[in-house]
Amino acid sequence: PGHQLFGATWSSRSYASIGDDPRLAITPVGIPQQTGSWSAYWNFDQYLVYDKGCCTEEARGWGVFGRAGMADDATSPLEYFLSFGIGGDSMIRGREKDYFGIGWYQVGTSDELNPITAAALNLGLQGQGIELYYRIQATEHVQITPDIQINDPARNGIDTAYLFGVRALMSF
Repeated sequence: PGHQLFGATWSSRSYASIGDDPRLAITPVGIPQQTGSWSAYWNFDQYLVYDKGCCTEEARGWGVFGRAGMADDATSPLEYFLSFGIGGDSMIRGREKDYFGIGWYQVGTSDELNPITAAALNLGLQGQGIELYYRIQATEHVQITPDIQINDPARNGIDTAYLFGVRALMSF
């Protein structure tokens, strides 16, 4: 089993073009407007290993998931976004209610962005990162999820961030 979702947006609004000099905003001329903008995206998930279970048991398995999107780079500072991962039910005996996941993403900045703005923000061409987590079903009503994230930002001169976290969910 799996899912596919395709989508798109379009707008006839007027937008400030991100390629123009931002200093024009403080002059009587102002920033020129561009009419129309768009975006498109695709999301998917697909089980690779799947067990429907029996009787009242829930379905179990693991598989892949992903997302790809792109936008009008004349009106959006982000030109594209990609992500991919693997996740699913734990394969550890005795931990059947646990869940795991690992994912990667990459985001690309628009090459239409004004050089002054790009320099002020110190933007590079892309940022990317990964996340790894394991959700532990501690009790019937408590889930604990430690995770690790590594983010390499699109901004130049900014160090890679290493984040360690723990989430908890209590259901009553």
